[in-house]
Amino acid sequence: MIRDFRIENHLFSPHLRNGSYGAFFEQATEYTIDTQQVNTVASSLWHIDILSSSHPILELESQVSTVLAKMEVQGVYVEKGILEELEQTLTKTIQSIESRVSTQTGENTVNLASPLQLQKLLFEKMWIKPLKKTKTGWSVDEETLTILAEEHEICRDILTHRHASKLLGTYVRWLIKYINPETKRIHTSYDTLGASTGRMSSNDPNLQNIPAGDTWSDEIKRAFKPQKSDWSYVVADYSQIEIRILACLSGDEKMIATIKEKKDLHLETAKVLFEKEDISKAERSMAKTVNFGVMYGITPFGLSKMLGKTPAECAVYIDRFFWLYPATREYFDHIVGETQKVGYAETFFGRRRTIKGLSDKNSIVREQAKREAMNMPIQWTCADILKHAMVKIVTVFETKKLEAKLIMQVHDELVVECPDTEIEEVTKILHEIMEHIVEWDIPMAIEVGTGKNWLEAKK
Repeated sequence: MIRDFRIENHLFSPHLRNGSYGAFFEQATEYTIDTQQVNTVASSLWHIDILSSSHPILELESQVSTVLAKMEVQGVYVEKGILEELEQTLTKTIQSIESRVSTQTGENTVNLASPLQLQKLLFEKMWIKPLKKTKTGWSVDEETLTILAEEHEICRDILTHRHASKLLGTYVRWLIKYINPETKRIHTSYDTLGASTGRMSSNDPNLQNIPAGDTWSDEIKRAFKPQKSDWSYVVADYSQIEIRILACLSGDEKMIATIKEKKDLHLETAKVLFEKEDISKAERSMAKTVNFGVMYGITPFGLSKMLGKTPAECAVYIDRFFWLYPATREYFDHIVGETQKVGYAETFFGRRRTIKGLSDKNSIVREQAKREAMNMPIQWTCADILKHAMVKIVTVFETKKLEAKLIMQVHDELVVECPDTEIEEVTKILHEIMEHIVEWDIPMAIEVGTGKNWLEAKK
């Protein structure tokens, strides 16, 4: 069989990095290589052999690699015309703001993308009262400008300018660049080992950070569509998968019952955090931040920066979370203790990650290692569930001889392109497979949407 030593190294010796692949290769086979040339071959060390030992994760990664290869060749159609129109709109918006600022201030040469020039323009030329200082002067970050924008139109313009410039340079022009002139599709490269969270990454271009939430960003998603008019997108997104994984791995009865009864977990948490029944949207949002923050070992100080509360208040929120879901504290304590003993954390499926620093003298290093130990089993189990789902979905599509193609994987979301006549069957397959990768006390749940483009399918 074909062995990819980058994957084996990641699985069995994850503490080793690029320069150490050669050592792993030599340990795993009877061959040696010129270690002076390791960097040139480390990214893809292959060896045809029969494995002396097997591991379910190796089999999974091998199957996923095949699926990803098909996805990369298939590519994703993106309507260039939509992106080009958006490019013109963003360019005009940027130029209009620059012209307006120039007229208002009498400054014709100010670069609005330069923090130093902005500081001089806003706080010395316009005499706007600054809010906080940094090492390089008064802050002009997004948080500061958002506050100042309540009273100063120029700050609103600068925020719009920044957003338009980022969309134009980071996404619109970048996507246009990568549209293949022959296929009219974008053929990204997926890396199953590319993210520290265990999730897949996407490169050249990165399709996993396409923005959302505003009119311009929506236009980018609208450009992603089937190449044929009688085809559609079917998008399946795991719902609160990380919380469900925590509930099942910890066995917390309260959390499991809340999910089984289809109650709003964030709302139930908020009632305990704020000690009342009538919860506002803002309070539910804060409870959601607490739920996810505690899941990954956030400190009261870290939570205070996210919620705008004092560390003392946030310490109370964290204590109340663990009072509400006591088994989660026991689970995290167990995970950290076991990781300290054996030196690695492990997912439900047996994937391991070396965690160093739990006994370090430096408290900052210890706390970081603790967060990694708490985080890994949940995030990486989530990633493994997605990978199992991808393999099974493609297998079923091919077995049933459907035309449907899996074309994108984005975080907890899978995007399928299929003929309109297959939508109903594809939707059924996605539910049957994705919700039953693991048979736990509570099922994994997905939300499925369909549409003639990515935006429509997500709404």
